Amino acid sequence: MEGFAYVEDDNYKNNVHVLVLPGYQGIVDAAMSDRDDVFKDLLAHFEDINTVVDTRGNTLLNVMTILGRVHFFNLIIDREDANLVATDDQGNTALHFAARKGNIMGQPEGSG
Repeated sequence: MEGFAYVEDDNYKNNVHVLVLPGYQGIVDAAMSDRDDVFKDLLAHFEDINTVVDTRGNTLLNVMTILGRVHFFNLIIDREDANLVATDDQGNTALHFAARKGNIMGQPEGSG
Protein backbone atom coordinates (compact mmCIF):
# COMPACT_ATOMS: atom_id res chain seq x y z
CA MET A 1 0.00 0.00 0.00
CA GLU A 2 1.21 3.49 -0.82
CA GLY A 3 2.14 6.07 1.77
CA PHE A 4 1.06 9.67 1.58
CA ALA A 5 2.61 13.14 1.70
CA TYR A 6 0.55 16.33 1.63
CA VAL A 7 1.43 20.02 1.43
CA GLU A 8 -0.94 23.00 1.57
CA ASP A 9 -0.01 26.37 0.19
CA ASP A 10 -0.86 29.61 1.98
CA ASN A 11 -3.97 30.14 -0.12
CA TYR A 12 -5.11 26.49 -0.10
CA LYS A 13 -5.38 26.65 -3.89
CA ASN A 14 -2.36 24.59 -4.89
CA ASN A 15 -2.41 21.75 -2.41
CA VAL A 16 -0.08 18.90 -3.32
CA HIS A 17 -0.62 15.19 -2.77
CA VAL A 18 2.08 12.58 -3.35
CA LEU A 19 1.39 8.84 -3.10
CA VAL A 20 4.69 7.31 -2.03
CA LEU A 21 5.50 3.71 -2.98
CA PRO A 22 6.14 1.14 -0.22
CA GLY A 23 9.65 1.38 1.22
CA TYR A 24 10.12 5.10 0.62
CA GLN A 25 7.71 6.69 3.11
CA GLY A 26 10.41 7.04 5.78
CA ILE A 27 12.68 9.28 3.74
CA VAL A 28 9.75 11.42 2.56
CA ASP A 29 8.49 11.71 6.15
CA ALA A 30 11.99 12.72 7.31
CA ALA A 31 12.02 15.57 4.79
CA MET A 32 8.48 16.65 5.64
CA SER A 33 9.39 16.86 9.36
CA ASP A 34 12.75 18.57 8.70
CA ARG A 35 14.68 15.60 10.13
CA ASP A 36 17.94 16.35 8.37
CA ASP A 37 19.85 13.64 10.27
CA VAL A 38 17.34 10.91 9.44
CA PHE A 39 17.07 12.02 5.80
CA LYS A 40 20.87 11.98 5.36
CA ASP A 41 21.11 8.52 6.93
CA LEU A 42 18.39 7.10 4.69
CA LEU A 43 19.80 8.87 1.64
CA ALA A 44 23.20 7.26 2.27
CA HIS A 45 21.55 3.85 1.96
CA PHE A 46 19.90 4.54 -1.41
CA GLU A 47 21.73 2.33 -3.90
CA ASP A 48 20.00 4.00 -6.84
CA ILE A 49 19.00 7.59 -6.09
CA ASN A 50 17.10 7.66 -9.37
CA THR A 51 14.60 4.97 -8.32
CA VAL A 52 10.92 5.82 -8.81
CA VAL A 53 9.41 6.48 -5.36
CA ASP A 54 5.82 7.51 -6.09
CA THR A 55 2.83 6.38 -8.12
CA ARG A 56 3.44 8.98 -10.86
CA GLY A 57 6.92 7.82 -11.77
CA ASN A 58 8.84 10.47 -9.82
CA THR A 59 12.29 10.07 -8.35
CA LEU A 60 13.09 11.33 -4.86
CA LEU A 61 14.55 14.48 -6.45
CA ASN A 62 11.26 15.22 -8.20
CA VAL A 63 9.22 14.47 -5.07
CA MET A 64 11.31 16.88 -2.97
CA THR A 65 10.74 19.54 -5.65
CA ILE A 66 6.99 18.87 -5.79
CA LEU A 67 6.80 19.14 -2.00
CA GLY A 68 8.92 22.32 -1.94
CA ARG A 69 11.68 20.79 0.20
CA VAL A 70 14.59 22.79 -1.28
CA HIS A 71 17.13 21.84 1.40
CA PHE A 72 16.53 18.14 0.80
CA PHE A 73 16.59 18.67 -2.97
CA ASN A 74 20.07 20.16 -2.51
CA LEU A 75 21.20 17.14 -0.48
CA ILE A 76 20.14 14.86 -3.32
CA ILE A 77 21.86 16.85 -6.09
CA ASP A 78 25.10 16.71 -4.09
CA ARG A 79 25.26 13.04 -5.05
CA GLU A 80 27.19 12.41 -8.25
CA ASP A 81 24.70 9.78 -9.38
CA ALA A 82 21.61 12.02 -9.15
CA ASN A 83 19.85 12.35 -12.51
CA LEU A 84 18.88 16.01 -12.66
CA VAL A 85 16.73 15.50 -15.75
CA ALA A 86 14.80 12.42 -14.60
CA THR A 87 11.19 12.60 -15.74
CA ASP A 88 7.89 11.42 -14.32
CA ASP A 89 5.26 9.49 -16.31
CA GLN A 90 4.23 12.75 -18.04
CA GLY A 91 7.77 13.84 -19.01
CA ASN A 92 8.16 16.47 -16.25
CA THR A 93 11.54 17.11 -14.64
CA ALA A 94 12.34 18.73 -11.28
CA LEU A 95 12.77 22.01 -13.18
CA HIS A 96 9.19 21.78 -14.47
CA PHE A 97 7.87 21.26 -10.93
CA ALA A 98 10.03 24.05 -9.50
CA ALA A 99 8.85 26.48 -12.16
CA ARG A 100 5.19 25.64 -11.48
CA LYS A 101 5.67 26.18 -7.74
CA GLY A 102 7.75 29.34 -8.18
CA ASN A 103 10.65 27.73 -6.33
CA ILE A 104 14.14 28.88 -7.15
CA MET A 105 16.28 25.84 -6.55
CA GLY A 106 19.60 26.30 -4.83
CA GLN A 107 18.42 29.17 -2.64
CA PRO A 108 17.64 28.71 1.02
CA GLU A 109 13.95 28.09 1.71
CA GLY A 110 12.10 31.34 2.20
CA SER A 111 14.68 33.47 0.38
CA GLY A 112 13.09 33.56 -3.06
